[in-house]
This record gives sequence, C-alpha cells and structure tokens, in this order.
Amino acid sequence: MAKPLTEAPSRNRLGYYNTPHGRFLSVTTILEHGVPKPALPHWAAREVAQCAVDNLPRLARVRGRSAREEAFTWLRNAAETKKKDAAALGGAVHNAIEAIVLGEPAQEPTEEEAPFVDAFHRFVAEHRPVWEATELVVAHPEDGWAGTADWWAVLPRIGRVVVLGDNKTGKGVYDDAGLQMSAYRRATVGWLRDGTEVEPPRADQAVVLHLRPDKYPDTGYRLYPMDTGDDVYAAFRHAQGVAHYKKTVAKSVVGDPIELVDDEEFVHYDGEVA
Repeated sequence: MAKPLTEAPSRNRLGYYNTPHGRFLSVTTILEHGVPKPALPHWAAREVAQCAVDNLPRLARVRGRSAREEAFTWLRNAAETKKKDAAALGGAVHNAIEAIVLGEPAQEPTEEEAPFVDAFHRFVAEHRPVWEATELVVAHPEDGWAGTADWWAVLPRIGRVVVLGDNKTGKGVYDDAGLQMSAYRRATVGWLRDGTEVEPPRADQAVVLHLRPDKYPDTGYRLYPMDTGDDVYAAFRHAQGVAHYKKTVAKSVVGDPIELVDDEEFVHYDGEVA
C-alpha cells in the first residue's frame, strides 16, 4: 500500500513528477523538449548582440586573456541570464497571484513585480471570478504526464461556465499554451497542497490571462481564448513522444565506435554476397 502523501507531488530537477500512480514527465518539460522553437536561436543571438552594443565602453576596456575570457562568458550567457530573470519575475508574480486567490498573506511586490500584480487585481475587479482551484497539481496516469495548472474559475462576464486559466507574463501569447492547457483540461487526478488526492475541476473552455502592463496600458492585461480541442491534444501527445525520445531513447541511439578485429580473427571476404 502506497504511503499517504503529506504534500502535493512536485516537479524534480529532471522534469518528472513522482506520484502515487507513477513517475510522469511534466507538461512543461514535454513542451520544452518536444516542440521545435526555430525562433529561439535568433532571439538568443539578438540578445547577445544587444548586450554587446549596450556595453561597448566596457568591452573596449577589456585587456588580457583572463579579462577576455570573462567577457566572452558574460556575453555567451546574456540570453540565458535574461531568460532566468524573466522566469524569476514570472514565478514571483505567480506566487503573488496564488496568495491573492487563496486570501493568504503575501510578500510586498517589488517595483518590477507591482505592475503585474496590479493588473491581476484589475482582472479580478472587472471579471469577479468565482475560484474553483489554483496551482493544482494534476496528472493523466494513462497518458503518462503531470503538471501544475494555474487556476479554474467561473468568469460571469464571459459566461457561467468553468474556465481553465493560465497566467502568462512574457511578451506574447503563443500556441504552446494551447498544447499545455489541452493537457490540463484532460487531467483525471489531482492533488491539493496537503497531498489529498482529488478529481480536478472540469473546464468548459480555456483562456490565457496575459499580464503585460507595458503592452496594455489601459488595464494591464488581456484574456485570450485558447483552442484545446482533440486535435490540439493529439499534437501535445506527439510532442510527448518526441520529448520521451529526447529524454530517454536518444542517449543510447549512437553506439560505441566499431573497432577492427585482430588479424587472426579476420574472416576473408571473397566478394560474394550471401
């Protein structure tokens, strides 16, 4: 008999959730490894170039091998540093939103975080959501994936149906979010923070809540409906297959180099094919 959980399963550093039903690859890891991102190398190159141009005086003062190596490493990591900073901001905003939804105390947002949190407050004031769940860990054991969904709520202004919502703080809203939410809508099991196993809410539709004060100065946010139909979920499942290959099978595809046998073991080939 499985030991009762004292907290919800969480994603480990390898991208898996260890649950009472098995070990499952996370939805976000599936999207990371299973969906091509052709624009990403161009974005990274642009970030490195922008960093170099913005810091020309600093680079012009670089002297000596050690300083050049340090500058090279700094530039090489420019895109990754910006990506990590954006992820940290998104994580902090997600935490603040969770506290707001649950009515729990939250840390005072930083100057950078505050506009995003204010935008969420405006969303709440304008749509008056009736919350069903937030930050719920969910899984589909039969299909072999798990993840953490942002929230479910009834939004009276767009209809009296349960809506699955995902908060995004990046520059744009992309189709990957539809793949992500097509999975969460089909979750068959979930866990509360104390580890209690529950049935996830059934959502009638899905939306991305795009919190971007610089892009939407009137309210700070926009709601985007997302297609999470069967064809989108089928695409997610294809991505899951690719991610499984990349995470497990790929490392054993290339074998060891073939070595020639010793002369005494060599069997003469007479040129005839059997």
